[in-house]
Amino acid sequence: MTKYQAYHHAMREMGHVSAMEMDEQGVFAVTIRFASTMLYTDLSQVALREYTGLHDKNGKEIYDGDIVKIEEENTSGSRPGVYPVTWGYFNDCCVEGETWILGEFWQPTLWANHEECEIIGNIYEHPELMRTTGEV
Repeated sequence: MTKYQAYHHAMREMGHVSAMEMDEQGVFAVTIRFASTMLYTDLSQVALREYTGLHDKNGKEIYDGDIVKIEEENTSGSRPGVYPVTWGYFNDCCVEGETWILGEFWQPTLWANHEECEIIGNIYEHPELMRTTGEV
């Protein structure tokens, strides 16, 4: 099941998307469920985050834009560090970062090691966590 969260820029709050309004050009408005209220708003007011279908080592759902901490190098190519989650070139969920294998760009995937990482925040509510990228 595809699920979304939305970060409302002016409110500086994350909520769960309960409805989307679409036309032939795509999504133009969303209804967001926050802790104490619901809000219908134009898409330009929010950043949408799609659920990856994965959970971290604590069972939390991983969304694109989450920041994950990886503590050990693993077979999928992820090095220890702090990384934002993004959708990769092949529409798979990856940790953002540059890795070169045999002269070609490659993004380590989260599919193989999502149960080894831990969500420590997201790029919207905790951008300061990205200052520690590459460090554990």
